[in-house]
Amino acid sequence: MLILAAGASRRLGRPKALVTRAGEPLVRRISRLALTLRPIWIGVVVGARASRVVAALTGSGTRIVRAPRWRDGMAASLAAGVRAAPRRAHHLAVLSVDQWRLTGSDLRRLVRAAGRLPAAAHYADQAGIPAVFPARLRARLLAAIPPGLPVIVSGILPVDPERAPRFAGVPERLGAAHAEIGAACATRPGCRFVTAGGVLAGPDGRLRPEHSIGDGVHLNA
Repeated sequence: MLILAAGASRRLGRPKALVTRAGEPLVRRISRLALTLRPIWIGVVVGARASRVVAALTGSGTRIVRAPRWRDGMAASLAAGVRAAPRRAHHLAVLSVDQWRLTGSDLRRLVRAAGRLPAAAHYADQAGIPAVFPARLRARLLAAIPPGLPVIVSGILPVDPERAPRFAGVPERLGAAHAEIGAACATRPGCRFVTAGGVLAGPDGRLRPEHSIGDGVHLNA
């Protein structure tokens, strides 16, 4: 499991990792929560006020991952964490330190949902973290692209399985797939992930009828 805790939280005025709830720093709380799943590894990415965050984790059983470029944003923290994760892990779960309402039950459901495809939490129609990624997919595509080359990665277009039954289950998996692609893109400088799903798809993730020629797959414009 990978916990992102490197941000400075400038708008808040202090790192969210050190904010306390019921007397417990958030970074300690999310680490304790992660431990309930008995993962083989828990890495905590630190950056802003690293010494204080590390002190808050004393005796927690977690591994400290330092992100030298944490000021570059979450992508830099994610890249540092992915590089540090053990290769023997079949999946990598990514959590954020500020998700204090997250429960062990939430994490267990997410882990159970992950298989050969990634699984991610959804907020309205947007996928995000926490998310679980199969190790076999981690940045494989982007690693093959020469460093420094600007890249725009397009999301997968939505479909309507009601009109195209062969695509049954695809809308439900698209959010997780986009989360995987977006996370991989975020680890590479110059990469931008774009998707038209928010315009073409309805609240259920299916292609809106007005955008299709009638077969639930092909766009009418």
